[in-house]
Amino acid sequence: MLVCGVWVEAFAQEKPAADQAAKDKAVAEKSVEVQYAQIEIKGDYSEGPQAPGLFGELSETLAVALGKFENAARDTKIAGVILKIDGPTIGWAKMRALRGGIAKVQAAGKKVYATLNEADNMDFLLATACDEIWMPEAGVLTTLGLRAEVTFYKKAFDLLGVKAEMLRVGEFKSAGEPYSRTEMSPEFRKEMEEILDDFYQQLISTIAESRKVPVEKVRELIDSAPLTARQALENKLIDHVGYQDELENALAKSHEGKTLKVLRKYGKKKVDTDLNSLAGMMKFIEALTGGEQPKKKSA
Repeated sequence: MLVCGVWVEAFAQEKPAADQAAKDKAVAEKSVEVQYAQIEIKGDYSEGPQAPGLFGELSETLAVALGKFENAARDTKIAGVILKIDGPTIGWAKMRALRGGIAKVQAAGKKVYATLNEADNMDFLLATACDEIWMPEAGVLTTLGLRAEVTFYKKAFDLLGVKAEMLRVGEFKSAGEPYSRTEMSPEFRKEMEEILDDFYQQLISTIAESRKVPVEKVRELIDSAPLTARQALENKLIDHVGYQDELENALAKSHEGKTLKVLRKYGKKKVDTDLNSLAGMMKFIEALTGGEQPKKKSA
């Protein structure tokens, strides 16, 4: 009985300890923070260096933007990326480069979620590289196909008494035509039509492959655009109709028991604007002039 009494007493002491350990574990799990990097895509993303502004870079270069994706892929604290697409003025080459940056994040086992209010060709092609596309109820998909515009200057030159002299070798050497003609030559028109057709095929095939939608269906949707967010969802061009806060709520639920933190300015450089010291004042002057002090080389 004594042994039994000791066993009962020991069990009674161990049970509260086990309950406390379970509570401590639950509290620890709730205190764990899961981080998502928000990367905003807007502007023209020049490929050369940019002078810094007073409170940071005036506009990001393409290299800086791609560096954010690379950092997010390597950063073990980052669980995924929210890509906020805000009407970047980019062409095909930069769009492909940014899609490559998204692919690096995905290759690291992290998902990328695109949010956008309106989407033209480049916006949507960029979004289709992501794992999910979110668009608010008022959003519009304006993927309308392609067009080209050529300005001819010959009549203006005639008024000024200027004559453009060009040496043309070959039928499809049309670079000088805007200065020597008032309209396209048949060769120039054929050239432009074939270029547009090639880009159009790339547009359709990229959307079809990324969104798992038949090519002919993509053609029909482009011909019937613009599309509302609901129409885009019904035709599988986007994944969810909702604002970014709804996306964040969905992400928080997927990480149940953890606190979601979105790093709104992920990868953005901070500029010291403290003017209370000589060093701060020098940085202020450098920012105004777009200059930068040379770094001292160690011996």
